[in-house]
Amino acid sequence: MTEAESRDLTPGEYLREIQMEFLGEMQQRIDDLEQIWLSLKSGWRLPALEDLHRLAHSLHGEGATFGFDAVAGAAHALESVLKPLRDEGDVPEEQIADSVERQISALRRASLRYSADRLPPLPGRFDGIPKPPQEAAGRVVLVDDDRDLASAIGLQLRHYGYTVEVFVDPDSAEQSIRERPPAAVLMDVVFEGDHLAGTELVRRLHDSVEDPPPILFLSSRSDLEARLHAIRAGGKGYLTKPVDLANLAERLDRITGRKTERPYEVLIVDDDEKQARYTARILQEADVHTTVLTDPLRLLDSVSEIRPDLLLLDLYMPDCSGPELAEVLRQHEMWLPIPIVFLSSETNPDEQIQALSRGGDEFLTKPVDPETLVATVLPRARRGRQLGSLIELDGLTGLINHSQHQQRLHQEVRRAGRESSSLAFAMIDLDDFKSVNDTWGHAVGDRVLRSLAGMLKKRLRSTDIVARYGGDEFAVLMPSTEGRPAAGLMEELCLAFGQLSHSIGDNQFHVSLSCGVASFPEYADSESLAAAADRALYEVKEAGKSGVRLADADIV
Repeated sequence: MTEAESRDLTPGEYLREIQMEFLGEMQQRIDDLEQIWLSLKSGWRLPALEDLHRLAHSLHGEGATFGFDAVAGAAHALESVLKPLRDEGDVPEEQIADSVERQISALRRASLRYSADRLPPLPGRFDGIPKPPQEAAGRVVLVDDDRDLASAIGLQLRHYGYTVEVFVDPDSAEQSIRERPPAAVLMDVVFEGDHLAGTELVRRLHDSVEDPPPILFLSSRSDLEARLHAIRAGGKGYLTKPVDLANLAERLDRITGRKTERPYEVLIVDDDEKQARYTARILQEADVHTTVLTDPLRLLDSVSEIRPDLLLLDLYMPDCSGPELAEVLRQHEMWLPIPIVFLSSETNPDEQIQALSRGGDEFLTKPVDPETLVATVLPRARRGRQLGSLIELDGLTGLINHSQHQQRLHQEVRRAGRESSSLAFAMIDLDDFKSVNDTWGHAVGDRVLRSLAGMLKKRLRSTDIVARYGGDEFAVLMPSTEGRPAAGLMEELCLAFGQLSHSIGDNQFHVSLSCGVASFPEYADSESLAAAADRALYEVKEAGKSGVRLADADIV
């Protein structure tokens, strides 16, 4: 079954397919286990004993996960006999050897209970897996009796992906909200004749509407009375005019649950491919992106390339154990924020504690309920990303910083080379940014930088990599994108940003952008790719600024 075919199956259908795979392999795996034991009887070898224990452990874990309880129980009993032998490494006494043979025979008998006509019930429930919030429809109702200001805000929010419906009359707005609830409401506080009319309207909505939309207040009032009324009415936030559009867009994203971040990335390291695929499918139901690694010795390369938010590790694997991998990873300072969760059928508390002491954060015992797995992974992945951000992100814009960008550039060029795919790289510079700081002050300049960062994050794909390159320069990596489409996209983005109004008091101003674009494989390594984009940016600046140039091509 291909990965594309598996995505068309429900979780239950997918689990049934894996059950059939496990059933088809079960007798051969027990044969392999028996052959290893017979070879040990003729010559005691610790590596073979470790293989034997690992096979029993794998049958225990898979049997429990996929509902073959009789096989899981018999394999666990065999595993319990083998573990002391593995730890001590001595040739077993005859009584112990007889016990091993009895347990293998019991495992064989247990396996015969099952056939294609006698599959066990599907274990686990999938209906409790938390689903990610759906992206908001983007319709926002703005209620403000200053039509010109409201229209200007609505126009600006379009660049952040929102459609804004403006009302100057609170009663008309209330009727529209009741008939067709929007993703959010932006409400002024003061209307003619009533200095708290906006909060009263919101209070009525909260008292009479079963599921009122989230509401942000916008007001020229900054006093405590107005803020208290807004809170008591059920407002989700309070912004004073003139409004910082980037901040307003961020608040809207937050209160509407609009998805703006890329999915969490989890790396699953398990030599048992079926178990790993099953775990991956559970997490995918919760919109987590997963990568399965069955060769544990490739861990460092995979972590460097994938940059996971969380690592799921099996305990017993060939060549090295899960706790050993955790120790190795913890020796690398840049990977310290990555949470490590062990996922194993090991039930011995001492073994679990020992594993955690070597770098783990959590231990889950197979079979793990799908809802429990997701509930464990999501908050730890979120925290892992937050901790990683302290190291990787620029404090002002929330984008990755220069050093992290350089690493990602090298990684993406190598990936594009391996996959024979395209990669576009854009360098963006704010035109005459020094004059913004000189004229309006550095605090206003910082707001402009944050506005550009916010627009880049919202208008580009989650797979695109955006960085603050330094000062007023930004860089964008666009995987699987050729040069001309990338340059066209940058042209649209530059035009949109140039139309944004930046406010300071009653004054407004605009800032234009210049951009240079280069692409792989036209430029075959990271150094030449970055240099070509930088040259194209310089050419735009020399030609009068405010434009986009594709390296070695005409201005777009």
